[in-house]
Amino acid sequence: MTFDICDIAPQGSELRSAITKMYNMPAWKNGYVRCEDIGFHDICVQDVHLIYQDEKEFYLELPDPHKLPFCPEESYVVVKCAEETLRDGSYIHIKIKYDVVVTGTVPSRPGRKCYLVWECCEETDITTFYSFKSWQQVTGDDLRDHLRIIDGSSIVVDLYCELKQGYVRVYGYIVDKLWKEENLVVLAAKPFGGITVKNEFPESQIPDCDCHCP
Repeated sequence: MTFDICDIAPQGSELRSAITKMYNMPAWKNGYVRCEDIGFHDICVQDVHLIYQDEKEFYLELPDPHKLPFCPEESYVVVKCAEETLRDGSYIHIKIKYDVVVTGTVPSRPGRKCYLVWECCEETDITTFYSFKSWQQVTGDDLRDHLRIIDGSSIVVDLYCELKQGYVRVYGYIVDKLWKEENLVVLAAKPFGGITVKNEFPESQIPDCDCHCP
């Protein structure tokens, strides 16, 4: 079954506005996705039931330029490892290790890049989540009931940093998503009709924190 997706979105609705923006995306304009490719698909996926979101913002002090004449140029975050465990069937424990890196130069080493690195660790017990569908708080016995049927989880580390006068500002979010394997019928586009072969690259994945992170 195929149809024009605008047929299900009334003029003036938020859905119609989103569809209009979608039609202006390069994938539509260059013909990668076409209206005739859109149809219903029966898929098995990891459907997120519960979400935890923790906003982060803190500052790291750069060295005193009179003691260490370091000239910072850029900064970034490197996630080294992430893991989570189910504790007592009632809450989730997460642990994330990451580095905040600042690159720059010092007068005594002209033409060579120098690095300042702060090793950071976030570790917490999550006893309260929010339902993805209703955004209602889930905690206590309700959370235990959800954890009995949850199949797995995903950690999102969305952290950034920027140079301020004498400091590095680190900001962003740490998100934990609890999902269950579900069978869903979705409306989606299938741009190609051939055979798809999936490959995974374990060496590029973030390890758990039991490993010896470099």
